[in-house]
Parts: sequence; structure tokens; C-alpha cells
Amino acid sequence: MNNRKMKEMNHECDACFNKAVDVRTEIFSYPSENENNAIRKIILYRCEQHLDTNVHEMRKLASIKRESKK
Repeated sequence: MNNRKMKEMNHECDACFNKAVDVRTEIFSYPSENENNAIRKIILYRCEQHLDTNVHEMRKLASIKRESKK
């Protein structure tokens, strides 16, 4: 049994303004001009609503969120 306590998260979900309940490091690939497939690592904070959202959709939602903050 693991007796370690989870740290309190003080982050927002990357896709919306709700409190994050999960943090994950995701690896994904995308087409690049310099290489056949570029590989990137991204750290995503997710709320309960976005726990099952895929990486590409989370990136789209995060860019929309950034634009709305401007």
C-alpha cells in the first residue's frame, strides 16, 4: 500500500479554466519541414472533464484558451 499523499495541484486545466486534477507527460509526433516526423514532449494539466481527451485535441483547446486570455 502506498502511503504517500498526492500533492495538491494549484494549476488550471490546459484546455479550460477548471482546476487540474491530473498531470501527464505526453509524447506525440507531427510533420515538420526539416524532418519526416518531429517528436515532441508536452506536459498537460487536465481537469475531470478533459481526462480522456487526446493530445492533439488538448493542444488545439490550449491554443484557443491562450487566444481568449489576450
